[in-house]
Amino acid sequence: MSDAVKYQEIKQFVSRRVGQRLPSERELTTHFGISRPRLRRVLEALEHEGLVQRRHGSGTYALALTTGQLGCAVLLVDVALKLGDDPFFSLLLECLQGELQAIGAQCVVQRTQGNEVLWPQCDGVIALGVAALNALDHAAPTAQPAVGLLAAAQARPQSRLSLLELDDESAGTEAARQLIAQGVRQVFFFGRRAIPAVGERLAGVEAELRRAGVALEVIECGLNYAAGLEQGFGFSAPLGPSGKAIGVIAANDWLAVGLHTGIQSRTPALRRRVRLVSFDGLALTCRPELGIASLAVPLEAMAKDAVAELQRLQRPGAAGRAIRYALTWSQTGPPFENGHAESAVKSTKVKNGKP
Repeated sequence: MSDAVKYQEIKQFVSRRVGQRLPSERELTTHFGISRPRLRRVLEALEHEGLVQRRHGSGTYALALTTGQLGCAVLLVDVALKLGDDPFFSLLLECLQGELQAIGAQCVVQRTQGNEVLWPQCDGVIALGVAALNALDHAAPTAQPAVGLLAAAQARPQSRLSLLELDDESAGTEAARQLIAQGVRQVFFFGRRAIPAVGERLAGVEAELRRAGVALEVIECGLNYAAGLEQGFGFSAPLGPSGKAIGVIAANDWLAVGLHTGIQSRTPALRRRVRLVSFDGLALTCRPELGIASLAVPLEAMAKDAVAELQRLQRPGAAGRAIRYALTWSQTGPPFENGHAESAVKSTKVKNGKP
């Protein structure tokens, strides 16, 4: 049988196994009745077309046909992200679904704990959270174009995997600077250090406060409204001059709103001294009467870029990359006595290939 006929047979075989690892070369030579050198020539041709990817020590993977169209995408979501209890992740998922719908792509949402998962045949995957990226590794590394959002700090882009990251440490530094400018000598940080984004934000806070000689107390708690409410009810003034401002940093906006509500039950003198800073930039923190200064995540830009990046990775030879986004003060700016910060300006830094 001619090489052209065998090529078509193997190509059809590969097209039915998108996202899967192919059998070994020995199994394929037996199945198709051809020699190993002949099989390798066919696989090289398919790799040149972008239909397979051969990974040293791992095997050969069938890839989605590079039609240039994104017909269906899977949104793979970490089960640890409590969509119903966290408006930030709910809004991010809504933005991603909206961007996919805008280009006419179908969208399938699947939750994962980070173990191996099976999803329907699709043109690409958008993984949201650490466990979702781990699930990609379990399934078939970079077998399909994939974009990871909000990954762990140690995550790195791969040949068909791009990462959209937040510059959380710099955001923590900026939050601390804002409080230092208010003359605070004591800062309380509320959150859970073990969560990668929170840990990076806290690292920025710690370094900046250490340079300024400002005391820091870290209070471990959940990242939701209920946790903030409980902590706010029990919050008490530190020792020191009664006129000095007290810095409070919440790991996210939903926690900050709970803290604000709880602190309102405390004495008027304490309420006047609190300067509350948070992260995410959700609309619910933009009311001036809340007094919450929030550093905003460019959610809409990230969602748009995630879909565009998935389309780019469909092209043969496209390499994964890391795109980093700065958090900037929301449009209302920090509502402190010394004035407001400048309006937010989106900023991204792109690192091609491995950082």
